[in-house]
Amino acid sequence: VFSPDRQTESITVSDEDLRTYYEKNKESFQEPEKARVQYVLFDPHDFEPRVEVTDAEIQEYYQSETDRFSLPHQVRARHLLLKVEKGASPEQEQKVREKALQLRARIAQGEDFATLAQKFSEDTASAPKGGDLGYFKKGDMVKPFEQVAFSLKAGEVSEPVRTPFGFHIIRVEDIKEARVQPLDEVRETIRAEIRKEKAQELAQQEAKRAYNRLFKSKNLEEYARDSGMKLLTTDFFAYGQGPEDTPDNEVFSREAFGLEPGDLSAALALGQKYALIKLLEKKPSAIPELSQVRETVRARVEKEKRTEQARTSAQTALASLRNGTITWDGLVRDKGLEVKSAEIRRAGDYIAGLGTLPQLKEEVFSLSVEQPFPASVYQTDQGSVVVKFKERQTADPAQFEKQASALRQSLIRSKQRELFDQFLNTLKTKTEIWVDTKRFAGV
Repeated sequence: VFSPDRQTESITVSDEDLRTYYEKNKESFQEPEKARVQYVLFDPHDFEPRVEVTDAEIQEYYQSETDRFSLPHQVRARHLLLKVEKGASPEQEQKVREKALQLRARIAQGEDFATLAQKFSEDTASAPKGGDLGYFKKGDMVKPFEQVAFSLKAGEVSEPVRTPFGFHIIRVEDIKEARVQPLDEVRETIRAEIRKEKAQELAQQEAKRAYNRLFKSKNLEEYARDSGMKLLTTDFFAYGQGPEDTPDNEVFSREAFGLEPGDLSAALALGQKYALIKLLEKKPSAIPELSQVRETVRARVEKEKRTEQARTSAQTALASLRNGTITWDGLVRDKGLEVKSAEIRRAGDYIAGLGTLPQLKEEVFSLSVEQPFPASVYQTDQGSVVVKFKERQTADPAQFEKQASALRQSLIRSKQRELFDQFLNTLKTKTEIWVDTKRFAGV
């Protein structure tokens, strides 16, 4: 591959080069319509200090959300797993079970469970932690494991338990009975949640009040000054973009671009926040002057020239290879080139590492050891490519026979899809089709 980035010859980019490129490609520099706005952001977090939460509200919340504070029966257990591979024979399974029984006997004789789990368990997630699985409730584990774990007392160790994973030895470390957390235990959690909900309501209410107040004047500056809210002003931004501090730029920009200069949006929900947006000005889509994009144009021209240098070098090298004045190994050594191999099949135009090159695929099958080089250099995203024939592999009739049925079914499915598409297109030309957009919108 002759890469443009590796071309070392100096290049000169003249003002005329820049003008010529710019005139030919000026549409590619076209900038989208842009907008500049003022906005005030109503963040619920800023309203939390204004919120008061009473004991009565906490009590009511607790009573209405009792299920949330109900904790199920849980156990904390360790396990040591010896896997049984899928499809193992009865003899192989018995061998794993015997090993599990030996480890169970060592535990019964007083050896530390966690140490043995670290050494022998094949559960890579829990073994480093001595087999510790933490607390779990019913339904978290496979049934055979769960039934045994929940039948043991704290400190007890099971006999080997067979599950789809293999044989487990289980030790229960602790048991937590099902219970409802008392109010005092969750009081501050509830207080924080109520405060957050109330702050959200306050932010929304304040955004709506501000809009009603500014409906006629649309003077965001005055409102921000009187209320102590922060007034923010953006630079010009394109549709789909917006300020970094807003949680939904798509919604923000859609609202902004729907306004006329001087207009004020209604209270706009942006995730958990709210905003009032005033459009200051719009800048129509336009092609910038050359002076504004000069460096971008220069970079593109330089890349074109480097690409042309790479193409010329590759063509010169190919000509030398074809007339025998240089060898492949000599070319690679002298130019410091990277050599890659690619397998090219008759089916499909994509070539791994090169991309889609149908002309190369067509030409390469005419090459041979006696005539290893094609007539042309090929362009890829990486640069100009010089190709050399390496070897040819003929089709294996035995392999074809093995795959013939699958290939036949694949071709049948392809033809069926093609016929169905033709049938559907025929119906579309003869039938009036109506789409219920309200149904799609969920109305």
